[in-house]
Amino acid sequence: MPWAVLRGAEGLPNETRYDIDLLIDPKDLDRVEGVLRRAARLVGWTIVPIVDKDRYRCCLAISPGPTRCYLPVDLFGGCLHRFYPIARSEVGLQKRHRNEAGVWVVPEGFGAAVSLLKELTRHPRYKENSREETRSGVQKDAVSFREAVGDILGEDLCEDLLRCCQDGDWDGVEALAPRIRESVEATVSPFSGDGIRFFFSTLRHTLSPTMHAFVVLLGPDGSGKSTIADQVAEELYQKPYKICRRFEYQFRILPEMKQIKARLARLLGRPVKPVEVVEPGTRGSGMNRDHPPLVGMFYVTYYALDFFLGHLLVKKLRGQGALLMFARYFYDYHYQRGYQRVPRWYLRLLELFLPKPDLVIALERDPQAIYDGKPELEVAEIARQQERIRQLVEKRSHGLIVDASGGIEATVREVREKVEQVFLNRVPEFVPPRGKENQEG
Repeated sequence: MPWAVLRGAEGLPNETRYDIDLLIDPKDLDRVEGVLRRAARLVGWTIVPIVDKDRYRCCLAISPGPTRCYLPVDLFGGCLHRFYPIARSEVGLQKRHRNEAGVWVVPEGFGAAVSLLKELTRHPRYKENSREETRSGVQKDAVSFREAVGDILGEDLCEDLLRCCQDGDWDGVEALAPRIRESVEATVSPFSGDGIRFFFSTLRHTLSPTMHAFVVLLGPDGSGKSTIADQVAEELYQKPYKICRRFEYQFRILPEMKQIKARLARLLGRPVKPVEVVEPGTRGSGMNRDHPPLVGMFYVTYYALDFFLGHLLVKKLRGQGALLMFARYFYDYHYQRGYQRVPRWYLRLLELFLPKPDLVIALERDPQAIYDGKPELEVAEIARQQERIRQLVEKRSHGLIVDASGGIEATVREVREKVEQVFLNRVPEFVPPRGKENQEG
């Protein structure tokens, strides 16, 4: 089976960057995955397929032991943007060569062409950290660059792009992006067999994602939710989640009510009442005022619509194997001071139509310690909210309570382990037998 590393071969076979990109013949996808599985078993690792689309597959290698390593191996059965070819993959396989370490790699000009068209078909700018490597590749190997993309771009556009890269004229390269996208998209019809196959493989993967996590942190104002959510998402990015998206409260698909009020006031020619801004973390900056029942129900219903529309974003990100981390969520309406007069049954009814998290974590600390650090709420209000949150979480099978009194570092470590376990629970090899405690490794 011919194969070659597309990019990032430096350091192989002993060291690698975050992932390994392998170019292979599309008919060999299953066979290559089988080889990876056998090789992993020999060294005690586990292979987990996390993406399986038309002519692309990502297999995640997971090491054993309490400190796990994650290595995604991306198998490309062609050089494609969606279903559009961006380079002739057979050129990369036919002209592959072994580098000094004996690893099969694609020609430098071919690799430069793939990197260029991969970026320029998606974005108007070319990444600065890839520019020097691309320039070096086209200067050393213009032949395989032309062979890779000449038929796709046409001779004139190919030569213009080649010349700009050799000269380091990146403004010129980016100016060619619209013509490049037009040429690439003219190669295949969306209604061709390739286009239809890509559509259905993407739809299947989106509707039945393999690996993802949707996590919500709960706690009173000042309890450290945002700080912990930020650090957990940062530490789990690419270890193991390929994408990490942080949300503070809503999906923000709809504008906030205060923005709507300001727009209506301008439309009616009335003065816009400035919103009093209280510095977060200062005394009284938390929500301390009760809304009347109907007003509270109106606010809750409006923002529930934002969460409902978030179904589309959640479905997309889950299909990409992403981690969605919320520092707040719709559950806030169950315990925040301003919404205590909203009927509980009404909140539970709205919840039926909203995206369901995989994990809800309540952060518990001493109310006085929270107040001493951030006096946004009074101590009694902090204690009331924590008790309400505990009741809320204990009723949910996917709810957990984490003792956050040990400080940020210890709490981040514990929350990260809980979120990582959501991922591992979808891997049969890491699911403990029923009735036995979960063992590391």
